[in-house]
Amino acid sequence: MMVHMLKGQYLEPHMVVDVSNYQKINRRMAFMLYVITYSIFFISSCNDVVEPEYLKKISFLDHYEYLDDLENRKTVSDTIITYSIPTDSVLISAIGDVEEISKYKLWVSDNVLGNIYEFDLSDSRFEKIYVRGRGPNQVISPTLLSKESIRGDSIVYILDTNQKSLILSSLYGNDLNRYYIKEIPGAIRANKMFIQNENSFHWPIYSDDHFLLANFDTLGNLKEKYIRRLIPLGKQPENHNTIFFDYDQTGENFAYAYIGIPLIFIETSNNKVVINLLPNAELEELNVGLDILPYETNTKVNRVIRSLDIYRDRLIIGLNNEIFVVSIDEFKIMKKIKLIDQNRTPLIYHSIKVSGEHLYLINLFNSTISRVNLNDIVN
Repeated sequence: MMVHMLKGQYLEPHMVVDVSNYQKINRRMAFMLYVITYSIFFISSCNDVVEPEYLKKISFLDHYEYLDDLENRKTVSDTIITYSIPTDSVLISAIGDVEEISKYKLWVSDNVLGNIYEFDLSDSRFEKIYVRGRGPNQVISPTLLSKESIRGDSIVYILDTNQKSLILSSLYGNDLNRYYIKEIPGAIRANKMFIQNENSFHWPIYSDDHFLLANFDTLGNLKEKYIRRLIPLGKQPENHNTIFFDYDQTGENFAYAYIGIPLIFIETSNNKVVINLLPNAELEELNVGLDILPYETNTKVNRVIRSLDIYRDRLIIGLNNEIFVVSIDEFKIMKKIKLIDQNRTPLIYHSIKVSGEHLYLINLFNSTISRVNLNDIVN
């Protein structure tokens, strides 16, 4: 830098500039800016998960926080051996439901022949405690069973869809009361009913324009409706409206799923989330889509979800041929389990239910039942 001064006058300093240095600096800055911009774009692109197209057809999905990164969290994979329950000594036409009455006693309903059996697993004995008929201690279509504690007494609720009756039974198979409720559907595509209290019962409905689950009292009065339809009434594929649902013992946590899509909806006192168990799959890879078709269209909905149960603070989900264990508090997949029989071959089952301290797995083709301790599932 050179400063030229005249007497009695100050002049601005003049700079001698090396243009080549400026060009080098500009090139470095441009390159650094390019690297930063590309890095930001790359990172944001990696975090920008492409959601499956079928989600856009579920109109109420924006009411829930969507989670699809559970596979990226630590998940334990396990294989568990199941125990086969000896039911081959009894002719069961079609297993309607199973319910654990005590550690060694299990009720099994035959939804076609109209019987309910009690199996004593301690000595492989069984007895028929309800027979086919329309009188006391008789049933026609015992579709669902649920053991509950009401005012300190243990009661087994039997939903007879043919008689449109909710039957209250003692643990010894004696009628305590019967409620005729005309709103009970003639057939129920679900694995449970929920008994909230002695005057509040939840089961699926199929004739409502908008909802699939309802709460009734003992007089058959409708109290509330839940779970929106995926497919409008009178349209296909109607079986996409088949649901699984459960509440926890406090009634604060509620979860549900549709049979044909891998989404689990969870509602707690603080959150409403939907978990995609197969976030990278389009529905057409798994099942028939959600396009609305005329009722006379021949469609088939595959069973993607096989069950949904809440056990303590865990959600137990049957997805295809695996059991997923999800933490309700953390919305995290804790375990993925494959079940095998005592010969160490993959277990074949069609229906799953949590009852008492066990997970029951039902093969509808040969009317066999297997079970596994829930502590082995969730721990």
